[in-house]
Amino acid sequence: MPVIRPTSLKDCLDFISQHEDDIKNGIYDVQIEPKWISSIPLIILSLLAQFSKASASTIAADSKTPGAVLEILSKAIHVSYGNHEAIASNPNTPLSVLERFSKHGYEFVRKAVASNPNTPATILEVLANDADERVKEGVAININTPVNIIEILAKANEDAVRHAVATNPKTSVGVLEILARDSVERIRQAAAKNIKSNKMGGCFLVTASCGTNSQEILILQSFRDKKLLASSIGRILILIYVHISPPLANLIVGSPFMQKLTRQLIINPACWVAERISR
Repeated sequence: MPVIRPTSLKDCLDFISQHEDDIKNGIYDVQIEPKWISSIPLIILSLLAQFSKASASTIAADSKTPGAVLEILSKAIHVSYGNHEAIASNPNTPLSVLERFSKHGYEFVRKAVASNPNTPATILEVLANDADERVKEGVAININTPVNIIEILAKANEDAVRHAVATNPKTSVGVLEILARDSVERIRQAAAKNIKSNKMGGCFLVTASCGTNSQEILILQSFRDKKLLASSIGRILILIYVHISPPLANLIVGSPFMQKLTRQLIINPACWVAERISR
């Protein structure tokens, strides 16, 4: 079928309103731009989620896509396993979809569920026993993973799983000290870096709200290392953060609403400031 690629949001909305039935019947498809997601009405975005193959990857991956739309997309027949993986990674994905995808036949989808910062401990405990090491790696790096599961995964035979444990900011210093003596060099290095990061102020709040491998963590860690540690006032701010962030992180873990609120009110403004000061 022809894929329509509008050049503006207005053109996109006009075309969809004029050809809604044609899109439903597979006569036309529409490819939207990621920057339009937050401006497209929910009813139209839901229509595209259900019927548009060309827009599936954009809708699945965008952190501004509402959970209700992601649920519709997760059940659409035109969606690929790659789209399922993006949905499973999206911080807005509803718990019902994460539960269903935790049993997905494609291991990369299960790994995405295991890595999602909103996946609850009950699902992570099941995925920790997955036959695929990549899924266990996702569990090992997730800040929601219970401490007892992290300790078990720290003894895993798979190097990638132990390395993920070594990078998890929730991993206890005791476990990190053991991994710092691991036979694999990259695991030793990751554990040593994590121990050092904990002493300087780990990114607990950022990890709890944005995930372990987020761009926000890289921005704020770089700002901490290059700017804050270089001044006495910066070091005081780090000490304050070390004391207040763990309990705050515990409050928002597992709560999509609190995580989204934290990103909007704290993390995003902090990244904006950090990037401008670092220029």
